[in-house]
Parts: sequence; structure tokens; C-alpha cells
Amino acid sequence: MFHHVAHSVEPTVLFYTWSEGLRLWKRILVEVPEVFAFVIMPNHLHLLHVVDVRLQLAHAIGSYVHERNARRGWNTAGVKPLPPADPVASFEKQRRDERYVYLNPREQGW
Repeated sequence: MFHHVAHSVEPTVLFYTWSEGLRLWKRILVEVPEVFAFVIMPNHLHLLHVVDVRLQLAHAIGSYVHERNARRGWNTAGVKPLPPADPVASFEKQRRDERYVYLNPREQGW
């Protein structure tokens, strides 16, 4: 299992409206099939997958940001370079990461 994280470049966020968030969600699920757990928030996202899908995730986010920028007339990177995925070494760590992903929106107040 791998834990992927992506952060927006401040002061921008990944999405500003529910429809933009839904477009990002769909884009990621098309590019990265068979997601184990996934949550997006305006300023970052978490994705758990059985393999390292960093390149597919980067492509999905990059194409979404390109489309969003074109619609808004912006020229911004939108997202920080994706760090290497964090391999989840044990079942206990996997369960902890799952809980973190599922509870993250409530913890962050989004």
C-alpha cells in the first residue's frame, strides 16, 4: 500500500467550487483506477493505492489544473511537486492511514 499526498501552491487551492472539486475527483479516478481510499480538500488530497501511482496522479492533477487555469485565465502551477509516495509497511499502519483519510475532512473542518 502507498500513501500519496498532493498540496496546492499557496495562495491558490486545488478547487474553488463544488463543480471544480467534482471535476478533479473524476479526473483522478479515471487516471488512477482501483483507488483504495481517497479524499480531496481544497488545499490538499490523500490517496491510498496498492501500487505507486504517483505519475498517474501527477498527470491527473496537472491536466485538471491546466483546464482550470484556462477557464479562469490564470497561469499558475496550482500544485506543488508530488513527493514520493509513502510506502505503508504494516497492516496497522495501513489501518491508521485509512482512518486518517476517512476522518481528515472532519478534522480539518472542510
